Amino acid sequence: MKKQRVPLQRVVRTTAKVAGPTSTWRRLRTGLPVIAQCGLAAGVAWLLATALLGHRNPVFAATSAIICLGGGKGERGRQAVDLLAGVIAGVAVGELIRWWNPGSSLLQAVLAVVLGMSAAAALDSRRLAYIQGAASALFVLVLPPLQNPGSRIVDAGIGGVLGLIGSQILFTPDPVMLVSVAAQRVLDSLEAALRGSAAGLERKDTILAENAVERARDARSDLSDLAAQRVIARRIRTRTLRGLRRAARLRHLEDRLDHLDVLVAAVLLLTYASTEGTRSGTGEKPDGLAGFLVAAANDVGTLSTVLAERSRGNHPIAQLSASVPQTISDSAAVLAQTVADALVALAAAQSHPV
Repeated sequence: MKKQRVPLQRVVRTTAKVAGPTSTWRRLRTGLPVIAQCGLAAGVAWLLATALLGHRNPVFAATSAIICLGGGKGERGRQAVDLLAGVIAGVAVGELIRWWNPGSSLLQAVLAVVLGMSAAAALDSRRLAYIQGAASALFVLVLPPLQNPGSRIVDAGIGGVLGLIGSQILFTPDPVMLVSVAAQRVLDSLEAALRGSAAGLERKDTILAENAVERARDARSDLSDLAAQRVIARRIRTRTLRGLRRAARLRHLEDRLDHLDVLVAAVLLLTYASTEGTRSGTGEKPDGLAGFLVAAANDVGTLSTVLAERSRGNHPIAQLSASVPQTISDSAAVLAQTVADALVALAAAQSHPV
């Protein structure tokens, strides 16, 4: 099979979009909360090590706090454990090499990496521990010697404890809100797609109908993001204190969201059918399918509001109005009924613990 070449113009346009100021600011804005958390934790760890313990230049304290809080959502607790294992192994190996003094600095560096990673591997099987073991051993060789080599391990412990406090209590994202916000993005795209299809049918405007199809495809893309957020939320639920407190509400929310896949697929197919309806001599009468699309869009908007309230612990009842008209064809009626059934399933109320 011959490999297709990507046009140079498209490559340049994509690169410019990724490197442009809008994308750069979006990436920076996404990273700012974690950056602020790491800066705060590193400063507090440094202050505690110097003010309470009298340690000079406690770089291990600040570094440990940064590594613990710099991990992905739901991974910070495990990362703190890996970090401490690597630091303990690396500091021990570094001090041993300093005492042994086998020769040239090059030989010491190679031994620090090999032995530091080996010692870390004996304590922890994850790669972060290996990396931290090698880095800690190198740090010990570069930094001035201390009268008490164990102070570096104490510094790492201070940073690790602060990282754990931040990851488990202070800076843990709400898993319910993570999933709820992602689900609302899907619903917003679906509402826009349904309203666009209705407008296209009423005006016999193919452009509007095709734009609605694109919005339905956006909903499918948003569904992929929702799936990723659900994975993160499950990690938070099982690995953090806040997640354990929110576990029951998260399970209830996820039970409802299982029906969202069906709704997205049905709306996408329905927007395709609506596009055919805007072409001359084909499709449904606007007062049939178009009316259902408007009612379904209203119901999706209602569901988005209800979902937001339920994520806060409230229990509103969703009042739905979409019903399948008798004036549309059998194929469109099947899709419309699938949409209506999925909306009812998503709106179903169930009591659950706060």
